[in-house]
Amino acid sequence: MDPTIDRLTRAELGFGLRPDQARAVDVVVAGGDALVVMPTGAGKSAIYQAAGGALPGCTLVVSPLLALQADQVESIGSAFGGAVALNSLQGTAEQRDALASIREGDVEFVLVAPETLVSDEVVQALRDAPTSLIAVDEAHCISTWGHDFRPDYLALRAIAERLGRPPVLALTASAAPPVRAEIVAQLGLRDPTVIVAGFEREEIHLAVEPVDDLDAAQQRAVALARELPGRGLVYVARRKEAEQLAEELSGADVPALAYHAGMSRGRRDEVLERFGSEDLTVVATNAFGMGIDVPDVRFVIHVEPPESLDAYYQEVGRAGRDSEAAWAVCLTVRGRASRRRATGGSTDEPGDLAKVVAAVRDGATGLAAVRGRTGLPERRLRSMVADLLTAGVLRRRGRRLAAGRSADDLDPVIALQEQRARVADSRSAMMRRYLEVPRCRWRTLLAYFGETVDEEGDGETEHHDGGWCGHCDVCDDRAAAARGAEGAAAEVRDDGEIVSDPDATFGPGQAVRHATFGRGTVVDRGDGELTVLFDEAGYRVLSEEVVERDGILEVVEVSPEDRPGTGAAMEGSRAVLGRPGGAAA
Repeated sequence: MDPTIDRLTRAELGFGLRPDQARAVDVVVAGGDALVVMPTGAGKSAIYQAAGGALPGCTLVVSPLLALQADQVESIGSAFGGAVALNSLQGTAEQRDALASIREGDVEFVLVAPETLVSDEVVQALRDAPTSLIAVDEAHCISTWGHDFRPDYLALRAIAERLGRPPVLALTASAAPPVRAEIVAQLGLRDPTVIVAGFEREEIHLAVEPVDDLDAAQQRAVALARELPGRGLVYVARRKEAEQLAEELSGADVPALAYHAGMSRGRRDEVLERFGSEDLTVVATNAFGMGIDVPDVRFVIHVEPPESLDAYYQEVGRAGRDSEAAWAVCLTVRGRASRRRATGGSTDEPGDLAKVVAAVRDGATGLAAVRGRTGLPERRLRSMVADLLTAGVLRRRGRRLAAGRSADDLDPVIALQEQRARVADSRSAMMRRYLEVPRCRWRTLLAYFGETVDEEGDGETEHHDGGWCGHCDVCDDRAAAARGAEGAAAEVRDDGEIVSDPDATFGPGQAVRHATFGRGTVVDRGDGELTVLFDEAGYRVLSEEVVERDGILEVVEVSPEDRPGTGAAMEGSRAVLGRPGGAAA
């Protein structure tokens, strides 16, 4: 990292950056694009603050939640010249003052939701500033493969061009390889450096408990909430279930509140405030999402498995942010699939897609107008419009929709949705695999996100027996069995590292081709299996024995310009994998 930037960062923020943070700062200050995937609490905001402070002009921070914006404005304070937010809660006078401070260069950081950013007045103020860096927080929201899709993020690529196309820094805490590939494509990142680091959270102990039925799962959740220390989160699938289970917990002497999207905004805000200040448990649907940053959450319990490992990782990651011991327990009904198909798994009827295109052609240029003419549900309509935009069937003119050059050809949209459905099915299968296959939980999670790991144990820890990873139920069992098995140490080197073949052809990151599934990238190898993420077919787990015996995989040599958007290397990008170390942020 440039010594001048390092000194400036330490003076303004009060700490130095870790190597992975510094690497990202160096990239964008030099004029490049970067995608940074790190867990919440790993210091992503410090990256855009240090980079923005080192560049002339203002830094645009695209942030999807008003609570996140308020937190960031407060945390930045006066550092590097301070920050201002622009959002729908502000009155006319307050917005006018904020725009004036942007145009006059009085602030360094401008935090805006994508819905607000499409305003011509806001864009013009940012042009006047001018804008030297665009930081896209919660960047997975731009991906229709992800679990928090926000259609308004799709306008960011065009807005970046209107602002003179400064360096773009995309930041997210949860992005498996298909999501990362779409972030790169949708934002139009140019030869981006991709930094994936720190997915393993050694303070969180992962466990899966099978139960006989949903009633048993609810009873076990109550028992666990009584047994485990401190405040916690219990995730459920339905609003009614959240209310009922919160009542049961309160009746069992566990102070609890429900949280779901059907509650009034004022009530939700009250629950959030009390959760941060009182020792209580919140029973929530997945509406309890981004922007929750209570450091001492001691446990997260899932009464039913979520739809994908993407969602599961983000939800369990709300525990243990103070680096103290925490527990994540996923209850699963024997023989039952996860509560719903992974996000992105649906396809639309060609007739409905044609209705949307016809409505736009007839002058319905906004979502509300299109909804009025088609009668389609808003959530589904937003997703359909996103796919039509991606395929070029529709295009944007500022906030307005217009027919694209290929408005009569719906085949690309249908192909896109069918491919996404196949990948969604495979993501659901990976969730089931996590629940059912007795292998290290953390290794399974890290492989899913494309982070390479070493198979090694770390001995005893303060909150559970040691083992392979040292913090999951499967490795607890392996460690206990190893202690009781004669000669077990013969399989492991003295340093605890599992012996593997360093010359293995199909190691993580290797591009391969399968006769049926097409091209893909190996994301994990272990326990006699290969996990491959195929571009078209999604995740597949293959037997190493069958691969070697039948030759069903072919090694593919690809140039950096032609790499598939999966695995550690992504299309047109340079990937850097590592773990956080050094100073905390």
